[in-house]
Amino acid sequence: MYADKGVGLFKFDFAYFDAASRSALSCMLPEEIVEANKTSFINALKLFRVKNPGILLIGYNGFGGDLEDTVHPFRKTVDSRWLEVFDTLYSGDPRLSDVPMMNFWRSQDVYSDRMVREFAFNGVPLHRIDNCSFMIGTTGTCYRRGTAAWRSSVILNMARGGWLNVYHGNIDLLDDADAAWLAKAQKLYLPLQEYGRTSLIGGVYGEVELYGYKSAVADGCLFTLINPTQTAETIDLGSFDARVLFRDSGASPTVEGSKITLRSEQMVVIGTGRFADIEFDLGKESDIRIPVSVTPIDHADVTVSGNKAIAKLAKAPVSTIRIIMRQLDENGKQFRTWGGGLPDGASMDSLFTIRACQKSRELPLHKEYGKVLWSGLSWAVAEIDFSGIDSSKPLEIVCTAHDGIPAIELYEIIYSESQQ
Repeated sequence: MYADKGVGLFKFDFAYFDAASRSALSCMLPEEIVEANKTSFINALKLFRVKNPGILLIGYNGFGGDLEDTVHPFRKTVDSRWLEVFDTLYSGDPRLSDVPMMNFWRSQDVYSDRMVREFAFNGVPLHRIDNCSFMIGTTGTCYRRGTAAWRSSVILNMARGGWLNVYHGNIDLLDDADAAWLAKAQKLYLPLQEYGRTSLIGGVYGEVELYGYKSAVADGCLFTLINPTQTAETIDLGSFDARVLFRDSGASPTVEGSKITLRSEQMVVIGTGRFADIEFDLGKESDIRIPVSVTPIDHADVTVSGNKAIAKLAKAPVSTIRIIMRQLDENGKQFRTWGGGLPDGASMDSLFTIRACQKSRELPLHKEYGKVLWSGLSWAVAEIDFSGIDSSKPLEIVCTAHDGIPAIELYEIIYSESQQ
């Protein structure tokens, strides 16, 4: 009926295939019922396509994929028959990954990157994966993000190569200048989606290595890269005419010939060939600040008892200190705690607590994870600004997990050359 009225795209969401009559339940196994329902639905969609050529069908929840977390190993969970009837399959609503980051929204970027790789592992072509990653707005669905770090989010949405570019949320939060910037980014990426070839490059997300996307045409390439680690990482792009087109604020990535080094939690867009031109510059992500250096602190005295970990430093460093806590089970596997969604859910910083003290003085912390998250979280990150630390006094840091065992890491952070 709606196709006859001119509707050209249909989204199917929250599909369950276990419905059955009483008689069917008495003579069929549960897996037989699911298979029969799937077969009927697939055949119905095939017939619908024959009657309505040119229609677009997109599949969301219920059509495969492990979407809940990013610690499970890759495995086959997507039935390839869905590719016979759906133009695209989505790979999960944006949520936080299990990679702890000071830059909260960058960890969310990493979730969608992980899901794209998992669906590609399942045999779904990149251009048919709807990464569904861009969501801005004032609701709990997007964690009341507003427009925080929206530019890097929309670039990654297009860089992943999917032909369905979805923008969810309060688009009215963007002004005319934002719209002009978005149009410029689309003008750069959308032709590459249509006429170029996008491929996955770099490390495997599960091993937490530098990774990204390469979109290539005959006379140039666009590289969109992320370093999810807490250390500087280098990749060889195989080209000597590279230009940085977009980056986070703070420290710049380092380009030396064909090699580029990304700092901790950094994202960058690199153009080569005809894309190594100033006309393609997209500026900076002003909402994410990258430090000049990140150095592990390996001389802390750490004790763990139950759900509490205490790290003691006899002498505090003269720099900003980054504190990372992961929540682990008894087998050392990271897992999430759910505090519920808005309006009655608990903020994650009330479930995962971080405190830092010098003598009897509690130090103020900068943290971004203190939000109500419908999808839960498995980590907490906070920083102590160097200006609040007395380097002559010992420092004690106490981290508390809610449901598991805390594992903590400490890093010295320098945000500007003047701190060195």
